[in-house]
Amino acid sequence: MTQKPHVTIVMGAYNRLEFLKLALDSIRHEVASIPHEIIVVDGGSDDGSLEWLITQKDVLTIVQHNRGHFLGKPIPRRSWGYFMNLAFKTAQADYILMMSDDTIFHPGAVQTGLDFVRDQQARGQNVGAVPFYFHDVGKEPLTQYKIFTLFGTPMLNHGIYVRDALEKIGYADETTFSFYGSDSDICFKLRHAGYDILPCEAALMLHCEQHPMRQMNTPSDLWVQDLTALVDKWKGILIPPDAKINAGQTDIIAITYTDPDNLARVFDVALAPTPDTPVSVGDVSLNQIESRLQSLLASVRHNIFITQKTQTYFEQTRSPLWQVLASARWIAPLRGWVKRRLQARAGVAQADIMPPVTSDDDTQSRLTHMDETLQAITTAVQHNIQLSQALYEAWQQTDKRGKP
Repeated sequence: MTQKPHVTIVMGAYNRLEFLKLALDSIRHEVASIPHEIIVVDGGSDDGSLEWLITQKDVLTIVQHNRGHFLGKPIPRRSWGYFMNLAFKTAQADYILMMSDDTIFHPGAVQTGLDFVRDQQARGQNVGAVPFYFHDVGKEPLTQYKIFTLFGTPMLNHGIYVRDALEKIGYADETTFSFYGSDSDICFKLRHAGYDILPCEAALMLHCEQHPMRQMNTPSDLWVQDLTALVDKWKGILIPPDAKINAGQTDIIAITYTDPDNLARVFDVALAPTPDTPVSVGDVSLNQIESRLQSLLASVRHNIFITQKTQTYFEQTRSPLWQVLASARWIAPLRGWVKRRLQARAGVAQADIMPPVTSDDDTQSRLTHMDETLQAITTAVQHNIQLSQALYEAWQQTDKRGKP
């Protein structure tokens, strides 16, 4: 008779084979002595992920193509909630651990999380979710691990759901949100239904959000769209009636942990091309690297577009007094600097980054060029983030002086 798993690990995946391998390797180390099942929902990867997943006999793979065309018709895009519900509803364990395909565990995280939720339940807590603290590699100090709260409700980016609680609240909302809001909505639904959301400070993970080889496939403007929908859905219930998106209600709760093994280096060692291995690192082909470059370039262009929209809104939607102030002599240098930076970023975005390949002899020079381009685009992204932050801070300062 088959033993029921104690924990079900679920994650979505799409075109991040190298990260997926690291994530599954981390899972296997963590649950080697724990009865478990692993469920991966793939959105129709074409980078070799599906072919590789088929050979992983300890993984239940659910394939739901989510982009492109088939039989002459576009494939309808499905929401994050739809995809994750395929895994949530399939899971057999009482505890469902959700992670991303660009995360890995610190040793002992899964067992620590399971012990924590069981202990809290034994103490009489009506536990619905246990967020794990995580560190964004390359984005913040090495010793900082965090969870987010939104309007006072802890958010679960990675961690354990109690399966019965998920079932009681109807799982994830499949229709209101495209990508970013549904996981936050789950936490609001749990809290509204009377469940406790209890972060576990001893269950730690690493999230590799900014690695050059990470392919992001969801436009970041959906974050604003989904957060707007989330605020609208819960206004007057768990979110104040007068809440606004730019009110800074997303807070970070941080803890300090010094990792003696510097586990974060795993990503760079396993994924980054080096001079000694110019063509591939762990099955990363030249075409895959090129695909990541194009994806990163698309992200740069998108960020520039959003920054331009922000500037337009910043200049056109303020009160008449603000418009007078914005045209005043004291702010002219800032406006000129913003304009120059936008033009510079637009120039970067429109540049052709991939040289034509005329023969196999071009491989090394092409790889060198791609490496330089990765660094250039990454720099452009960082500059654009700084520009967006400067605009936002200026916006906040004007709001403090008086809103229209």
